[in-house]
Amino acid sequence: MPKGEDFRPEFDMANRGFKIGLTFATAELFRKAVRIYSINCRRELIFMNNDCNKIRVVCEEGCPFVIHASSVSGSTYLEVKTFNPTHVCSKGTKNIHATASWLAKRYSGQLRLNPNWTASSFAEQVHQDYDYRPSRATVYRARAMVVDIVEGSYSKQYEVLWDSCHELRTRNVGSTIIIKYEMEGDRPQFQRIYIYLAACKKGFLDGCRPVVCLDGCHVKGPHRPVRSAMGVDANNGMFPLAYAYVEIESNSTWLWFLELLSGDLNKKG
Repeated sequence: MPKGEDFRPEFDMANRGFKIGLTFATAELFRKAVRIYSINCRRELIFMNNDCNKIRVVCEEGCPFVIHASSVSGSTYLEVKTFNPTHVCSKGTKNIHATASWLAKRYSGQLRLNPNWTASSFAEQVHQDYDYRPSRATVYRARAMVVDIVEGSYSKQYEVLWDSCHELRTRNVGSTIIIKYEMEGDRPQFQRIYIYLAACKKGFLDGCRPVVCLDGCHVKGPHRPVRSAMGVDANNGMFPLAYAYVEIESNSTWLWFLELLSGDLNKKG
């Protein structure tokens, strides 16, 4: 085991500086600490000789700043062997280490509490904290990453779509669920889905007026246009019939939806 002082990420990551003898459990932990240090001091530090056994960090050409860490007795630990904290360069307004991924992790708590946090307010908060203003594209990517963490990735949810439909058919026997897709190589590419639950089908045929109302809308986010059909119950309330997500707003997608709905209602167009 190394004899130097251990770097404790849970306490030292945000504010700790470097010193000779400071040890890190892994090379990746050392790199992460350097990136945070780079952002805090507003200098774009560069990794040289970047491997698991030996890492050298320098600043821009002509600046004497340097950190050199190497492995300890063949273990995974890295120990700082050389450290010169002196900078003769100017502080910058950009930093290659302040990525969208870092912003997402750093501000995930605020974004969870305030999902409507605007991009401009987000960028202003980063500027106040680090005197660095991220690009609008970086802010949007960071927000999208947090949404993926909190709500789950949209692409991952589409991957379980077939399993979800199977569960609906099992739990609500008699439901009509139709997925249309195209093959891209050996993977199905989702296009549209039609859902008419058996309970809604029976409720409409047994207890609603023979009136069907149609509507369509675009859902905010990376979703698709929605088609819906509603009935009118005995209390003049809306009664859901069927809905579909389609790939585009067009007459053909409406016709596809109406043909399936007509079949479910036992009507011939």
